[in-house]
Amino acid sequence: MIYDVYNNLLMFKDEGGSISEDKNLEKVLDRNHKVIPRRLTTQRTKTSLSNYISKCQNARLIVKNTLQNLSDALIKDIAAIVQCSHWAVILEAASSHTRLAKMKGWNLPTLSESTSDETFMKLYNLTPYWLSREEAVSNTLVLDSIYLLSAPNMSGKSTLMRSVLVAALLGNCGLFAPISSGSNMCRYDNFFLRTASYDVPSTGMSSFALEMDDLRVILRDCSHRSLIMVDELGRGKLLACIAHIRIPISVYAYVYEHIYTGIIYMYIHILNHKMNEQALPRGMDQLSLEHC
Repeated sequence: MIYDVYNNLLMFKDEGGSISEDKNLEKVLDRNHKVIPRRLTTQRTKTSLSNYISKCQNARLIVKNTLQNLSDALIKDIAAIVQCSHWAVILEAASSHTRLAKMKGWNLPTLSESTSDETFMKLYNLTPYWLSREEAVSNTLVLDSIYLLSAPNMSGKSTLMRSVLVAALLGNCGLFAPISSGSNMCRYDNFFLRTASYDVPSTGMSSFALEMDDLRVILRDCSHRSLIMVDELGRGKLLACIAHIRIPISVYAYVYEHIYTGIIYMYIHILNHKMNEQALPRGMDQLSLEHC
């Protein structure tokens, strides 16, 4: 017995035996009314198949009408139904986040409801969100100003910046973060992270031009309640000469004078050999991973 999906036929395979001599068997015609070789059927089989197809079509119409009637009955409550479905997705996501955060040992930070421009963040035992808290090296830090971050390559500078930004974002959303209990932070209005990029030939912008454009957007849109992270401004270019070094120094000075909060990374230990330390804005804090 063979079922032909293309022609929607049920038939027997003729292998040249006694079955082909049965007088009750008939040749099978495809959808184009052409004989299918070595395929046979019976009138009873054709009738049963026709009845099955007819009942399937009737069932399809009944289901369609039932769904249409159900839609007509629910249309007046469609707004409430959409809201309920959205809340169901949100609650499921929140439940999954809470369950996984508890398994990983994450905690909720305390959020300040102050409306002043004063910003602060104190994180205890911060770890990267993609690592296990048992395996990762934790850091405790206070962030209440703009900090210059300096350390050798592969020391975890970008990891620290991403970890701080993710913890602040999760905490401001009311979610668990990879920190210990007792951590606190203010409410931020914007989060900015500027990392390494590549050139974009389609827009005619080099990697340096794209970096400067991103920096322009950050300085234009940030406020005193924004959190700024800039990872190696002028990557691989600004240490070439003194003139280029003035770009990040000017950015640092601007950010510091406007009392913004965040971390800006650059090779300060190399800059100190090329420029007088007085070129750095007075009072600007420097955070070095070499002493962590």
